Amino acid sequence: MDKKSQIIASATELFARKGFEGTSIRDIASQAGVNLAMINYYFGSKEKLFEAVMVSDSEYMLAIYKELADRQDMLTIDKVYAVIDYHVEKLMRKREFHKLLHHEIMLNQRMEVSDIIRDIIKKNKTLLSQIVNDGIIKGEFRQVDVALTMSLIFGTINQLFLSKTICNVVLDNNDCTKDPFTPELKDRVVVFMKDVMQRILLK
Repeated sequence: MDKKSQIIASATELFARKGFEGTSIRDIASQAGVNLAMINYYFGSKEKLFEAVMVSDSEYMLAIYKELADRQDMLTIDKVYAVIDYHVEKLMRKREFHKLLHHEIMLNQRMEVSDIIRDIIKKNKTLLSQIVNDGIIKGEFRQVDVALTMSLIFGTINQLFLSKTICNVVLDNNDCTKDPFTPELKDRVVVFMKDVMQRILLK
C-alpha cells in the first residue's frame, strides 16, 4: 500500500471511531506512520482528507455497481439480490463510518462535504435505477416506482444498521445494551429484503 492510500485507510478508521471533530491530523499521522508534512502535501487540510476518504470509499462501490449493471450473464433479479448483499455486507464492515456520513449530511455544516455525499448518492441511485429499469424493459419486472423501490432497499437496511438503539427497539430486544449486529441479523435482513424485492418486482 502506498503512503497516500495508507493515510486514507488510517483516516477512515479514525474518523469512523472518533468522528470528524474528534480526530486530529496528528492522530492520523501517528496511525499511518507518516509525518504531518506528508499529509499536508497530499491533502492540504483535514477537510480535504475527509473528502478524499469519502471519494475513495464511494469509488470502490460505484465500480462494483457499474460492473453489476453492465453484466449480461445474470438475471436482473439476481443483480438486485447482489445489491442487497453488497450493501448489507458494507454496513456490517463499516457501520461506524456510514453513521458518520449520515451525521454529516444531516448536520449540513460543511457544504463541500455535503455536496460530495449528495453526489455519491446520486451516482449510486443512477446505476441502481438502471438495473431496475432494465428489468422493466426486459419484461422481467412489473412496472414499479423505481425511486421508491431503491428507497425501500436502502432505507430499511440503513435504519437497522446505523443505530443500535433503533435496531434493538425494532427487533424487540429487551436488553438495549446488547449489540444486535450479528451474522444472524445480517442473514435475516438479506433473506427478508430479497423476499420483499421478489414480491414487489417479479411478475
